[in-house]
Amino acid sequence: NTQAVFTLTTNIVLTWHWTNEYRLVLTNSSGGTVNSETNGWYTNGVTVEAVATQADGYVFFQWTGDVPSGQETNNPLFLTMDQPRNVAAQFFSASGATRYWTGSNVWESVTNWSPSGMPGPYDTAVIQAGTVLLGNSRTAASLIITNGATMVFTNWTTVLSVSDSVVIYSNGLVRLPLPFTTNQMSNQITIICSNLVVRAGGAINADGRGYAGTNGNGFGPGRGMFGIRPSGAGHGGAGGDGTDWTVLTAGGPTNDALERPVLPGSSGGGYDLTRIGGAGGGVIHIEATNVTVEGIISANGGASGVWCGGGAGGSIRINCGVLTGGGFIGARGGNGDAANGGGGGGGGCVALAFQTLAGGGLP
Repeated sequence: NTQAVFTLTTNIVLTWHWTNEYRLVLTNSSGGTVNSETNGWYTNGVTVEAVATQADGYVFFQWTGDVPSGQETNNPLFLTMDQPRNVAAQFFSASGATRYWTGSNVWESVTNWSPSGMPGPYDTAVIQAGTVLLGNSRTAASLIITNGATMVFTNWTTVLSVSDSVVIYSNGLVRLPLPFTTNQMSNQITIICSNLVVRAGGAINADGRGYAGTNGNGFGPGRGMFGIRPSGAGHGGAGGDGTDWTVLTAGGPTNDALERPVLPGSSGGGYDLTRIGGAGGGVIHIEATNVTVEGIISANGGASGVWCGGGAGGSIRINCGVLTGGGFIGARGGNGDAANGGGGGGGGCVALAFQTLAGGGLP
């Protein structure tokens, strides 16, 4: 107890022993309930049982939030209270529902979906406004991105799995966050689906979202180098040399497997605090039965600052049965400051594996 009453008949030494308490908050999406009566403060190390109960017509999907790794689908879930935990039970309609996203937050934010709740494997997810951040692998029956809405893949291991179609309409965008350095978290776009359709004006864009530009030697295996005139980064092709017509700075080397590229584009060489090399292109990986590209799928390298080297193009690999459309698929190298001797970035790696090429040509 936190209070004690003593009759003082002799000298007494009273020692208070303290420990941490952590708060548990259980919540649920629509389609079910949790045993929220267990919410509260718990002494460090206490184990609490979390139970998700589905409503008629719904199925428990998984827990999200502060869940121990590998236990996301356990029900009941036993939580050791060695940290604060905010845990949500996710349910999905067994017959499928259409959920609409607005605002800016992570995919797991149930209040950004209408009706409330993270989409499940039978649901159609419509990103109709704002930005959704996808940092964990997720599933849906169909996905639509439209009205200028954006989906951002924020983790290298994130996979979006859709059993039917992913359609990116005009002004819809799938992209990556800012470029990264050697010691930072990297990221890529990975989509697995039956049908991928990128309409005219829509885009899957990883331009300049590979290794970050810098004011010295670039980052990545094909990095451009600092010099009197810095060089461009290499990837599928070698980076351009930097030269002031008397001293040459060699361009970055080629790297990666051309038939199955997996690496981001390296960044070009920089010169000083205000002269930064171009960032490399990011990584896009698509597995689908049918792919239609009327818009753009690109992983171009970024252009450099004054005097500096351009970033190398990134990686695009598409494995499908039928490839069609008249759009653009490419991973071009970024421009160096050629007028002042900076080397250009080498092209990236684009690997297209298909059984049938139908319709128009894809440059």
